[in-house]
Amino acid sequence: MDEVNISEIRGKHRQVRLEQVYDMENLIAAEKEARRGKSTKYGVRKFDRDPVGNLLKIQQMLADRTYRTSQVKEDEEHCPCGKVRKITKLPYCPDHIIHHALMRVIGPTMVKSYYHDSYASIKGKGTHYAARRVRRFIDLNKGRDIVFAKMDFTKFYQNISQGIVYEELCRMYRDEGIRWLLKEVVTATGEGLGIGLFPIQPIANFHLNRLDRMLSRKGKTHLFRYCDDFLIVGFDTKEVWRAVETVRRYASNVIHQPLHTNVNVEHVTNMTGIDFVGYVFLRNHTRLRKRMKTRFRRKLRRLSRKGEQAAEHLRGVLASYKGWLMHCNGRNLWKKITGMKTFSELNIRHETVSKDGQVYFDVPTVSCSFLVGRSIVVKDYQENVKTKNGDGRYVVLVEENGHECKFLTNNPRLKDVLRQCRELKAFPFMATLKSRSLGGNKVDYYFE
Repeated sequence: MDEVNISEIRGKHRQVRLEQVYDMENLIAAEKEARRGKSTKYGVRKFDRDPVGNLLKIQQMLADRTYRTSQVKEDEEHCPCGKVRKITKLPYCPDHIIHHALMRVIGPTMVKSYYHDSYASIKGKGTHYAARRVRRFIDLNKGRDIVFAKMDFTKFYQNISQGIVYEELCRMYRDEGIRWLLKEVVTATGEGLGIGLFPIQPIANFHLNRLDRMLSRKGKTHLFRYCDDFLIVGFDTKEVWRAVETVRRYASNVIHQPLHTNVNVEHVTNMTGIDFVGYVFLRNHTRLRKRMKTRFRRKLRRLSRKGEQAAEHLRGVLASYKGWLMHCNGRNLWKKITGMKTFSELNIRHETVSKDGQVYFDVPTVSCSFLVGRSIVVKDYQENVKTKNGDGRYVVLVEENGHECKFLTNNPRLKDVLRQCRELKAFPFMATLKSRSLGGNKVDYYFE
């Protein structure tokens, strides 16, 4: 890392101190967070041989400032987008635990400084929140011509200047201990920032925060950002191009990072949409990105050939893509790829007979007192129904003010009247349900 003169930099936050990081309660909570999903890993099992002793060692290393970042290992990971990324790996103890302990202290203050429409690795946000925000912007401006431009950096993490990032962090935090620990995180790799380390994504968001604020202050365009993907939208082509030039100048003169050169300003229509966070946002609807559709088809075809051996994996794939399609207009795509039909297309009707062979009235249930004094149409009834209050009840189907409902009764007077009406084939008939008090809490109901 290039040497940065930080002796004269006065940090903004005075209350964030290294002592908060190596406080034992913070270390215990950080260790619980760090082990999520890693209970079978060797590093966690090794830590569990002496958890108290290991936490005490970590506390001592931080208090004495003798901690040094362990030797990093690099691995390759194939992303869903088709790119191959170099992932930086560090041991669970002490590095993962220390990184979580650090972010528990500085994370809340860092999040407060983020631009609102920045979404990557922020609790409560993410791709689906970003999709809702972009969709909302388009829907609120349907009567206007929307233009947009997309930009991103070339190998963003690998090309970040460690010196510039460290200087920005020092302007945020005043405590020398916090600065020392942040330097260990930033300089974990030879150059750039190490993808895969827990604090790196929040630090990368913080690194671009000044640019986010600069674009948002202009007011004539709106910025949506996910990690290093910039989406600039507006209503004037010239204003969008000015925002694009602002990003280019900032990238070249301030943070010294290269941008991809294939930048175009386009209009949002029913044929041309905004490709962002896995979706394509058109004027009146949202589609899944074409590359994701292709991957979905291929995965489903490959797993279907393997039969029962891949059944569990197949369920996971279906659940994953169902989650993506729920946030766009993807019902027809789901039916086309999976061959599944909706229940309404099966033309199956619910049974109107219960397990006891009795007729089931599929309408809301109301109490007798609700219908007292109202003109109703008595349409049918079912006798000897078992309920939680006892057997031998009658369920009476009625219509009141055009709405069907039913009520349960064990009243001998109503039962006798209903039986006589069935013998006379008098259903349906109009009546008014009345009530009278029999003393105490007893109420008698009758038709009039």
